[in-house]
Amino acid sequence: MKNPVVILGRWYSLWWKMRKYPGVYSLSDACTQLRYLLQPQRLTEWELRQWIRKELSIRSESDGVLEIEIKRNGLIFYWLGSLSGGLAMGVRQEMEPSHAHYYNVPPIHLTPASLVLDIGACEGLFAIRVARARQAARIICFEPSARTASFLARAAGKNGVADRIKVEVFAVGRASGEVYFTDSESPEANRVVSTAVGGARKTPQVCLDDYCRDKQIRLGATDLIKVDAEGADLDVIRGAERIIREGAPQIAVTTYHEPAHAGDLIEFLRSLQPGYRFRLKGVTCFRTPDSIRPVLLQAALPLNAGAGQ
Repeated sequence: MKNPVVILGRWYSLWWKMRKYPGVYSLSDACTQLRYLLQPQRLTEWELRQWIRKELSIRSESDGVLEIEIKRNGLIFYWLGSLSGGLAMGVRQEMEPSHAHYYNVPPIHLTPASLVLDIGACEGLFAIRVARARQAARIICFEPSARTASFLARAAGKNGVADRIKVEVFAVGRASGEVYFTDSESPEANRVVSTAVGGARKTPQVCLDDYCRDKQIRLGATDLIKVDAEGADLDVIRGAERIIREGAPQIAVTTYHEPAHAGDLIEFLRSLQPGYRFRLKGVTCFRTPDSIRPVLLQAALPLNAGAGQ
C-alpha cells in the first residue's frame, strides 16, 4: 500500500536535487501528475478506464487489432494491447498540452516547415497528431517492431497523412549495428534488451548521426528529435552528438525509464549546446513505488537565437 508521506518526501527530495540546474524544473512542473503518485492505484485505474469509455470509440478489426477513434478530434489509430489505464495515459498525453508527456509545448516550437525525427513512434499518435495539425512538413518515425510499424503506417493512411510520415523499421541507439529486441503483448512495452531472452530477436539499429549522414539530412533549430525509447533514451541522444552539435535541433526526450537519465541528459546536451534552454516536466513512479523520476526533458535554443540557424 502506498504511503503518501513517504512518497511526498521522495518527491520533494527529487525536486530539491534537480535545483542544481536553475530554472529547469519548476515547482509547478514538478507537481504535474503528482496526485497519481499519492492516490491508490485502483482509483487511478478506475478513473482511466472511465476516461476510455467516455473519450474513445473502439471496434475490432478482422485481424484482431483494435481500431480506436478519439472522439473529440477524430484521430484514428490501431492497437494490439489491453484496454488498460496505460492506453488511456498514452492517448491523453497526446490530447492535453498540460500533460507532462506532451512533447511540443514551450520551449519547443514547431513550424509548418519543421522536420521531426520520432524515435520510438509506437502506434503513431504523436506523429499523426503533428502531421494532421500541419505543425511539421515531415515526420520520420523509427519503430523497431515491424508489427507496430505496420499499424502506424495503416493509421497514417487512415488519417490522410501518409504523404508526410515515413516509417523506418529500426531501433535507434548510440551506434549502428544489431541489437536484441522484444515485441511485448502491448506495444508500449516493446524494448531493446541486452540478450536473447524471452523470445528477443536481433533487429537492425541505427544511430541518428549515421542515418542523417546517409540520407543527407541536416537538422536545424526549428526541427525536433523526439525520443521515447523505453530506457535507450540516453543512448539515442548520444548517437546524435554530431547533428546536435552542428544544428542544435530541439529535443524532447523521456527521462523516467532510468533514475539518472534526467541529470545525465542535461549535462550531455549542455556540453554540446551551451545555449540550450531546458525544461523538465512531471513526476512519476516507474516499476517500483520508490523510483520517483521526472517524465520529460525538453531542450531548445531561445527563439531569437535559433532564427538564423
